[in-house]
Amino acid sequence: MKKLLPMIVMLIPLLLFAEQTTIGYLGVLSEPISKTMLKTLDLENGVLITKVYEDTPADEAGLEVSDVIYEIDGEKITEIQVLKDVVADRPNKKIEIKILRSGSRIKKSVKLGEKEKEIIKFNIQMPDMEDFKETFESGREEFKEQLENIKKEIEQLKKEIEDIKRQMQEQ
Repeated sequence: MKKLLPMIVMLIPLLLFAEQTTIGYLGVLSEPISKTMLKTLDLENGVLITKVYEDTPADEAGLEVSDVIYEIDGEKITEIQVLKDVVADRPNKKIEIKILRSGSRIKKSVKLGEKEKEIIKFNIQMPDMEDFKETFESGREEFKEQLENIKKEIEQLKKEIEDIKRQMQEQ
């Protein structure tokens, strides 16, 4: 329990100050490409499309399974997370996507869709851990003091209850 408490104390502000947002949506499933395969394809970077979901921006733009996405709006797509981040940052925006298909480099214009409330962005800065420790330690002492006061009050109430019981039995 002692190890869990500091984690809970740190998570509460994150949950309180979280903000839901809208992210961009392309509609593809992708896989990384090995360096050897990239060299064979004469590419420096890219990710392989392994599935195009129906009725999505990718489907409407004519993207196909086995296309390699290597650039979006001038940003090199070096890995799947970069693809996700670039797309997520552009909900409902028209993007220029560069793909390699059967050895040919093709530019496509795609209007991204959106997904609402799929991620949570935190708009707070984590406190300096030394400051946090000092605050937590001083709070701990105050908490101990309050707990001791509560214990004393409980003991006093117990005595009063015993006195009341005794008086009732005497009547």
